[in-house]
Amino acid sequence: MTKQTLEDIGELALLNDVVLPLAKQFDPDTPVGDDCTFIPASKGVLAVTADAGPAPLIRELEGFEEDYEAAGWLAAIATISDVASAGARPLLLTNCTDAPPDMPLDHFKNYLTGYFRALSEFGFRNGGGDVRQADRLGMRVFGVGQSVANPPIGRRGARAGDKLVGIGPMGEVMAAFLAARRGALPHSQQMEIIRFPRPQLRQMVALAEAGCVSAASDTSDGFLGAIDNIARSSQSGVQLELRDDMLSQSITKAAALSDVQPWNIYFCWGDWSIAAAIPAAKFELFEEVCGANRIDWICVGHLTDTKGRAEASLNGQKSCQFQYLRNENFRPLGYNAGLDGHLDHMLRTPIFGD
Repeated sequence: MTKQTLEDIGELALLNDVVLPLAKQFDPDTPVGDDCTFIPASKGVLAVTADAGPAPLIRELEGFEEDYEAAGWLAAIATISDVASAGARPLLLTNCTDAPPDMPLDHFKNYLTGYFRALSEFGFRNGGGDVRQADRLGMRVFGVGQSVANPPIGRRGARAGDKLVGIGPMGEVMAAFLAARRGALPHSQQMEIIRFPRPQLRQMVALAEAGCVSAASDTSDGFLGAIDNIARSSQSGVQLELRDDMLSQSITKAAALSDVQPWNIYFCWGDWSIAAAIPAAKFELFEEVCGANRIDWICVGHLTDTKGRAEASLNGQKSCQFQYLRNENFRPLGYNAGLDGHLDHMLRTPIFGD
């Protein structure tokens, strides 16, 4: 009898059907499926998370293959973005770093420069860590923030009727990357967003303090993946309301250069933005807080009371079904299985049905 593998089950089912049930067997209070877990402390609630530093897109471009500073920055950003999704104030990051013994010292110093620069940029203290010999460079980062929302912001608090919004840029990193890959080199500011994407930490703290976010998830697996996280955890359906004027000029140009649909770029990962649910009764407050704090946002639809239903209307036309195109580990087309195959899946698979 053939044994079931991790590839057979996939990341989402692995977490829901194996990891969390085992955790709850030994710790019944284990929270289910949020970007952070929330730990009561003597002075408030801590938002705690961990993530592994992904390989940065910039190192796929000619001339940037040894951009270790960008790699170190991204290792920190992956965890900082989880803290941001909870609307938590930054406290500390600590890490476990693997490095091969033949790695040039300058490369390692550049890698740590990117990591420590991200800590400083976003207000985290250095919580120390560990370095060990391994076959290849890698970093796992543990992060802690101070939750300012009551209740804390996870993926589960949304309700039917809540507005779905994106906080931060959508599709801009992928658009710049695709343009650069096709030889249409972006200007220096666009190259900087590929090298050093910025999490929505300040923005989410302001929104959490105002109490106008019911649920949120970061877009590390794609904007649709983040919406899927909220809908699954909140047991809701989704109605997207999309218009072509939501697509930036850089996205439409990159789509034409790469012969892909612009919405696939828009909903792809790379921006380290946030998908959030905003109660209708608090939407005016949300708009006021965004205006006062210069927060970049866009409304893409709302949640419905039909669990599992995923529909979208384009430019006011009749709704059609859409699929939650996203990254998923342990799948043949996941990011960690190979970038080219994964990007082909994310950018060429049709999102919208009939």
